[in-house]
Amino acid sequence: MVDFKGVHYPKTVIVHAVFFYLRYAVSCRDLEEIMSERGVEVDHATLNRWVVKFAPLIAARAQARKRPTATSWRMDETLSNWGVGKSWWSCCELRDGKSAVKDGGSSDGDPMCASW
Repeated sequence: MVDFKGVHYPKTVIVHAVFFYLRYAVSCRDLEEIMSERGVEVDHATLNRWVVKFAPLIAARAQARKRPTATSWRMDETLSNWGVGKSWWSCCELRDGKSAVKDGGSSDGDPMCASW
């Protein structure tokens, strides 16, 4: 759990500022201006301290909450002939242990496979 003890701003403001800084790659001075437009007066140095202190903690917490992927994968491939010009193409599907399709694509880059 991320500990926000001792800070002078609400938790939601800090998380919003850190998220905005990391997601949109703005500078601390630009973020200071954005936050002041939203009614929060905070210095760019404080924003930088928040990013340095809270970004790794928030990232670790988010990483711990990610769902694990399956350990075994199966690949299904289908060959088809459309009859036009006698061209063959293949579609591939990757399935995890729960039979959920993870990716589809053509071996020769044919966009028809994605809609198949």
